[in-house]
Amino acid sequence: MAAEPSKKVRMKDRVSRRFFLSLCVVLAALSLLVVSRESEFVPAWRPPTPESVATALAGLSLREFLDESYLLYLQRFPEIITVNGLARVIGMEESGVNDYSATYRGETEQIVDTILSVLRSYDRACLSYQERVFYDAYEWTWESLVAARVFAFPPDVLSYYSTYPTHLFDVLESSHELLSTADVETFFHRASSIPHQLSQLRDEIEKLMPLGMIPQVAVSRNSRRSLNRTFARGTTNSLYKRLDQGLRGIDGLDPDERQRFLDRLLAMLSESIVPAYRGFSDYLASLLDSAPSPGGWYQYPEGEAYYGFMLRRQSQVDLTVADMHALALSELDRLRGEMEEASADAGLPGFRDASTSLDDLRTHVNSYSGRSAIRSAFLDMIRTLEARVPEAFDTLPTTQLEIVAGGRGFQTTPQSFDGLQPATFYVNTTHPNLSELEVAWVTCHEVWPGHHQQLAISRESDLPFFVTVIRQPEPWFHDSAYIEGWARYCEHLADELGWYPHVELSHVRLLLEDYLWWFELALETGIQELRWSDETAQAFILEHYPDLMDYAVTEMIERRQSSLGWEVSAYGFGAQHILAFRSKAEAALGDAFVLKEFHNVVLRNGALPGPILERMVETTSRRSSVRRRTESGYGSILGNAVWSWRVELRV
Repeated sequence: MAAEPSKKVRMKDRVSRRFFLSLCVVLAALSLLVVSRESEFVPAWRPPTPESVATALAGLSLREFLDESYLLYLQRFPEIITVNGLARVIGMEESGVNDYSATYRGETEQIVDTILSVLRSYDRACLSYQERVFYDAYEWTWESLVAARVFAFPPDVLSYYSTYPTHLFDVLESSHELLSTADVETFFHRASSIPHQLSQLRDEIEKLMPLGMIPQVAVSRNSRRSLNRTFARGTTNSLYKRLDQGLRGIDGLDPDERQRFLDRLLAMLSESIVPAYRGFSDYLASLLDSAPSPGGWYQYPEGEAYYGFMLRRQSQVDLTVADMHALALSELDRLRGEMEEASADAGLPGFRDASTSLDDLRTHVNSYSGRSAIRSAFLDMIRTLEARVPEAFDTLPTTQLEIVAGGRGFQTTPQSFDGLQPATFYVNTTHPNLSELEVAWVTCHEVWPGHHQQLAISRESDLPFFVTVIRQPEPWFHDSAYIEGWARYCEHLADELGWYPHVELSHVRLLLEDYLWWFELALETGIQELRWSDETAQAFILEHYPDLMDYAVTEMIERRQSSLGWEVSAYGFGAQHILAFRSKAEAALGDAFVLKEFHNVVLRNGALPGPILERMVETTSRRSSVRRRTESGYGSILGNAVWSWRVELRV
């Protein structure tokens, strides 16, 4: 069988196939613009339809189908295309915005059904082993999306009130490239769509209200807070600053034309954009009187089942919410004992609570404050860990990482597919007191060998797009259990291999992180499953964080009341999966187990769902040695609870 062409070759072929039709459409649009330079911009791009998708997917090889179908699906969410830097890669005009109407969502569901149907038309038995892996992962992905339809409200319902209202603003502010006047025109076209998009969101919220889906007070309040930054008027608005910066970078742009563009945006901000955002904020305020009392998802129709579904989807563990709560409490008891022993070994007082333990650790190590000191501490730790990772990895990325200091928190973003946005590690240099242990832990999680290494390898490898950790249309669509689980696994790996400074103190810090994750899971499942009152939740929090301020306790309760299990399950259970898979591989291979080869299996195949990754590890182990059926370590925590949509995986 002839080898499949590389991703770059396939992408060039795809762009070539589309070029003629795209050129015709663009020329038609330009012909309208020629009549008058000041005439209204006419977008050439239209979203794929169910009919056009079915036609485009006919007669493709499996690998072509995986990329083409996924990119067509993403094009239904043009803002996501921009965020990932895919528009220039696939030859797509960046004039579109996300459509939140029920009609559009229904068409997108038809496309998902078409993709799943075409996928199942391939004879799986005739595929190679690697193709079967991606076949099963792709099927798992779409089946999970279809399974959410049984509920009366969309799976991203919280985003209607929180992230969606400002998403287009964020895209224009940070992701929409301004390299030419054509880019400026698409910028204006998108900005002009803001009032209509907010109107769509309001209409969809109105349809949810008869179902009892009115957001809690805290959700509306936080949403309104996030909208505040869109209210800035005139030259202080961040959209104006973004356009001004972009126009200065366009070669040959006449100063008068530049000023016309800026004046045009000023008028748009004052006449439509800012009033639209203020109106939506006022609308959210009008919902406060009808908002339900504080509580979990059980307050809503089907809410209890919905929460359980979402928690299992992200954790990829076949446990009920009650089982997860019981497991969390059990692990808290176990970790208390471990921290007692580890604290004694490190010369620390015995474990009392999380607040006290954190204070004890900080008194034994260096701390950093101020922009320069914190940035230097992270640069030193990045160099230290980068020098150590070859001990456990032979697959290392070449993508360069930029360090950006500021107040954004600690976050790593991958290089965009078009290369215009670099891989970036954002460092919160406004932190008042950051300990040496925290610097090491954050660097391991975010950079080496955590997210940066993981994301860069994914982007540099010739993998199908759907496993290359793309930011997704729905907040829960991607496999957070793999993405965040890997970073948490790396924290354990660095502790095991002695990469952290102050080894014994760092081990206590790692156990404390595990303890705090199980605490968060116990808190959230207590609220959602046991229906804890605010008073019960507050007592549970103060048992572990007695020094926490009242406002912080309230915020923690509100966050867990509105959560759908994404954060609380993905980090911990994702790490548990990888640790369990490794434990099983070590048991199967014994002395033949090679840590670098295990990491190759996990990293070189992209963001696979837990059940698929587990089967890959098992298959690799069987190929290397006769499997010995023993389990140890973290394998005993989850047992055989890894969850699949099907009774049995077929990898």
